[in-house]
Amino acid sequence: MGMCPACGGLGTREDIDPDLFVADPNQSLLNGALEILGHARTPHVEHLLRGLAKHYGFDLKTPWRELSEQARRVVLYGSGEDKIDFSYVTRGGHEYSYTKPFEGLIPASERRRKETR
Repeated sequence: MGMCPACGGLGTREDIDPDLFVADPNQSLLNGALEILGHARTPHVEHLLRGLAKHYGFDLKTPWRELSEQARRVVLYGSGEDKIDFSYVTRGGHEYSYTKPFEGLIPASERRRKETR
């Protein structure tokens, strides 16, 4: 129909600014570096971060600003086709493991925004 595929003919686009995810680059992922994790610090989020850290060889206690570019990129944008081993223990003591790509915080946020009415 002749409309710009990026903006649908509106002349503007809604994108997520990755810099706004970083609440405090002097903090680690477990201690509030990322704004979104500060509100969603759950056992589920922590087991995802632990799987990423193990797979990519970074320490969750390292301040965000000192993490490698690869570590910051995979947390924000995901692992692509790279499958990550995740495991967790339930409150009842059952251990579960699974392997899948990590979606990334920004793609997950974009997906949720598009799915929300």
